[in-house]
Amino acid sequence: GIIGGMILTLFSGRSSALSTNSGTKKIIRPRIPVLRYEDRYVIVNKPAGMTVHRSAETWSHQFVVSTLLKRQLKRKVYPVHRLDHRTSGALIFAFDSKICIHLQQLLNTGRKRYLCLVRGEWTRPESEILIDHPINMNGKRREAQTLFRVLSTQKQPRASLLIAEPKTGRNHQIRKHAYHIGHPIIGDTAHGDTTINRWWRENRNLDRLALHCFHLDFTQHSMEGDNLDIIAPLPEDLTAILKAESQLWQAALLLEPRLDIPPIDLRYKKQEEDEEAVVIDNIHIDGGVVSSNFKNF
Repeated sequence: GIIGGMILTLFSGRSSALSTNSGTKKIIRPRIPVLRYEDRYVIVNKPAGMTVHRSAETWSHQFVVSTLLKRQLKRKVYPVHRLDHRTSGALIFAFDSKICIHLQQLLNTGRKRYLCLVRGEWTRPESEILIDHPINMNGKRREAQTLFRVLSTQKQPRASLLIAEPKTGRNHQIRKHAYHIGHPIIGDTAHGDTTINRWWRENRNLDRLALHCFHLDFTQHSMEGDNLDIIAPLPEDLTAILKAESQLWQAALLLEPRLDIPPIDLRYKKQEEDEEAVVIDNIHIDGGVVSSNFKNF
């Protein structure tokens, strides 16, 4: 809601430029949805268009997940792994450097699955294919493997939904391997098809990379003693676009029904029992003007 021209809550994973009564613009920091919160780590659902951490290459980016999360949780965070700026999905942060190293080691033996919308109808006889193709990194060719599994495909517009499971962790690996097999990810401006990207942007309002880290699965023996099996629900923008392609979407759900899990934020849900997304302290009305102090979660 809005009181006195000020916005009280923003719970979409996006930023907005908001007009106040004074006519000035104020950027509201987006909230990062929390999928799991433990004593030693947190798993979030990273929105597309955000950088994981600040660096020389990303200094100009407005929102950085690690900075936003530090303010949101009021504690220091350490990224366990990375997602590209334009990729959304499950992302793990540790609360200290030792746990970060431990989780990185576990993640190397675990599984990460990504949902990707790619160009073209899948005509291969195999429903699953392992791509073993080296990737150039800093002038050196590095071994890289990605397992692709087709969920669904359609003739018009020609597109397919795939699950990509990287077996190695090279830069832009899924995107490069998708291009290598002739099915570049839609919305990929670096390794994709410019004409196809424009068509999806103009006709389907797809103005992002259609790549989402959907599933994390590994065992944390020396942590909580249970299996870490996390689903990151698809963001609303990507879900809307996929549901509009009903044939593609319904066929994919038959093989992976968890794609239809609605967005969640466990920590937000826990706190909203007592408070709204913003705590309003000392509200008083003076001559019809509402004034208050705002504290963001």
